[in-house]
Amino acid sequence: MDEQRKQADPTLVCTCNDLYIDDIEAAITEGIVDYVEIMQYNDTLPRCGECDSHVQRLVEDNDDSSNDTDN
Repeated sequence: MDEQRKQADPTLVCTCNDLYIDDIEAAITEGIVDYVEIMQYNDTLPRCGECDSHVQRLVEDNDDSSNDTDN
């Protein structure tokens, strides 16, 4: 992972595959919540795995947002 690139652009989630928050959220919107499947949705595969926790946080945040609108 390229920490300098991530610091320069906070929307960058995966420096190995150049995936941004919008790319991850597009997969989540389609109902995909598994890390590997999110990568596959974006026509790539996990490499170093450093972004796994960030991806999972986005999934959880999206799930929390969905629950807020359910009430």
